[in-house]
Amino acid sequence: GAKLSGTGTVKGPIAIQSGGTLAPGDAGIGTLTCSNSVTLQGGSQTFMRISKTGGVPISDKLYALGSGVTYGGTLTVTNITSDASAFVAGDSFALFDAASYSGGFTTTNLPALPAGLTWAWWPATGTLVVLDAALYVSPSGNDSAGDGSIGNPWRTVAAARDYIRAAGLNTNMQADIVINLRGGRYPLTQTLGFGKADSGVNGYYITY
Repeated sequence: GAKLSGTGTVKGPIAIQSGGTLAPGDAGIGTLTCSNSVTLQGGSQTFMRISKTGGVPISDKLYALGSGVTYGGTLTVTNITSDASAFVAGDSFALFDAASYSGGFTTTNLPALPAGLTWAWWPATGTLVVLDAALYVSPSGNDSAGDGSIGNPWRTVAAARDYIRAAGLNTNMQADIVINLRGGRYPLTQTLGFGKADSGVNGYYITY
């Protein structure tokens, strides 16, 4: 199939059809800009590179200037870091920049991470983020302002469950995700439900 790559600007809408490939950047990491909408159809392939060489997180990017991106097909991200710099929780890579986002990738292939870390793909911002695989809930926590860290836990198990769903932490797991409940009582005002969307993948588990 056809391949669209490079760092220039495409004037007009882009549609990557089944069998086609989108790969922003050229010999090095770079940004491919489109002046209109971008549609990644089912069966298409999108390849992005990320790097933390020199300790600075950077990535290839697709920039839909003032328009939207529709995700589809497969997203494959490759780590091309050329020194000993390692990913840590909080590292963030903006792969897409658009006015709106819709659709979803059928498959995401992401690079390996150090033990204790996991990827979160945030389609609503086009961002790939490194997070701790250990999350925390405490009776003294805060569901609105908490972030699941040991110093700023959520108050309810439901908040942790909903965060994992929204952040896509179990989209392409590379480690077990453990939600630690600090000591105390957790009264329920309604049934706490878990379904297929709350399960681990790739042989890893989500454990409360």
